[in-house]
Amino acid sequence: MSNQIYTMDATDERILSMLIDNSRVSYVKIGRELGLTEGAVRARVNKMYRSGVIRRFTIDANLGIGAVVMISVSAKKDTSSVGEEIGRIGAEKIYEVSGSYDVVCVLKAATADALNSKLESIRQIDGVMDTVSYAILK
Repeated sequence: MSNQIYTMDATDERILSMLIDNSRVSYVKIGRELGLTEGAVRARVNKMYRSGVIRRFTIDANLGIGAVVMISVSAKKDTSSVGEEIGRIGAEKIYEVSGSYDVVCVLKAATADALNSKLESIRQIDGVMDTVSYAILK
């Protein structure tokens, strides 16, 4: 990924919106809808990926009953570093926030034991001072 600033135009925004709705949509289908070639769509997606607009391609899985929690994290060092480390543990969403805590993230796991393992890994990150977990009920 690059540190360069990437300015999206309306076509990029439409491509990104289509990929957010369905990450498996083909570049050919996107191109047909937008009046572009498959190659032009591919080039735009690659440029958005290289510039960091698209950070990762992922699967939003239905884990059955599973477990989902939201965690607030207080950090004593750079919150971006803590957030990156939380991402490596497998957080679904990570937000830097203002207030009493520095980072809020969402964790999902198939079982409570797997979720607890992720929580313990977050608590062991160098720089994490405190965490508060909220079970998501609905």
